[in-house]
Amino acid sequence: MQEWLKYVLELVGGISVVVCTTLGVCKGIFEKYIYTQIGKSAEKELEKAKSSFSRSFTAYEILLKKEFEYYESIDKIYAKVIVDVQDIGFYSIEKNDVKSEIRCENLKEISLRLLKAITELKNLNLLYQVYVPIEIFSVTGRVVIAMQNNCELISKTTTNVFEGKECDEEKIKEFINSVLTGIALSNTLIKNRLEVLTSNSPKDF
Repeated sequence: MQEWLKYVLELVGGISVVVCTTLGVCKGIFEKYIYTQIGKSAEKELEKAKSSFSRSFTAYEILLKKEFEYYESIDKIYAKVIVDVQDIGFYSIEKNDVKSEIRCENLKEISLRLLKAITELKNLNLLYQVYVPIEIFSVTGRVVIAMQNNCELISKTTTNVFEGKECDEEKIKEFINSVLTGIALSNTLIKNRLEVLTSNSPKDF
């Protein structure tokens, strides 16, 4: 009886050792499998994140390039417009010693350049409106309107100088002020925008 009980206990003990050993090995295998799967999943997610970031950054670069193109283009146009608008006042209402024929010729060239600038600004806004913040687009649009609404004044002023007649000083000064004020505001907004762009990362836009 004792031998039988001893045999049973030894058998049970052996089975327990085998079971425990098997469980231990299986546990190690399962853990390794789980960690492997977690690692693979993490790698996939990392690749997805890198791919997504790469696409986002590329899109950001394209949009940023377009926006900078707009600012560079409009700055060149503004530089010429500022001088020409001021020269209209100089050659038409300011007292100066410039000869009549020179005044006439200069005003003719200025008028043509301003009319060309209106077209250039309108085309520029049309091409780049989707790349520029609405507040900047609105102000640059108002500059165009201020110039376009005074096309007749520009033409009449040139004609009056050619014919030796007096020009409408008040209207000319209003025109000059409206254009220069609009450009000043536009340049301020653009400057602020560029500061924002240079101080933030793509995720902030």
